[in-house]
Amino acid sequence: GVMAHQLCRPIWRRWLETAVLSGAIDVGDMATVLPVQWIPPRWDWVDPLKDIQAQVLAMEAGLTSRRKVVEATGYDIEEVDRENAADAARAAELGLTYRTSPGETQGARATPTAAPDTDTSLGDGSASSTTAEQE
Repeated sequence: GVMAHQLCRPIWRRWLETAVLSGAIDVGDMATVLPVQWIPPRWDWVDPLKDIQAQVLAMEAGLTSRRKVVEATGYDIEEVDRENAADAARAAELGLTYRTSPGETQGARATPTAAPDTDTSLGDGSASSTTAEQE
């Protein structure tokens, strides 16, 4: 937040104003070109598998958008979407199939879960009361 707000924005504004005033570019309405989205480089994660699984689950739960997840990795969503579309078209043209298609998520299925404990004995050979009630 510091670099984009305190350094990049003022430099962008000054560069754009200078370019327009010198006649190097013609933008028409300055208000339409002044806003710029700054995407910082991604941070390396300690446990990327868990981070990606958490991001996928957050998207599927509607807690965040795919755009925000992609931008947090340091990439531009439009570029990623174009690459995914090109990859999918090329794979379809060549008859290639993969476990998932570009853009398709596995969500909770990708999250490892512990197997449920099916041992209902209390150690003395008797079943617990909840198991006995269910049967």
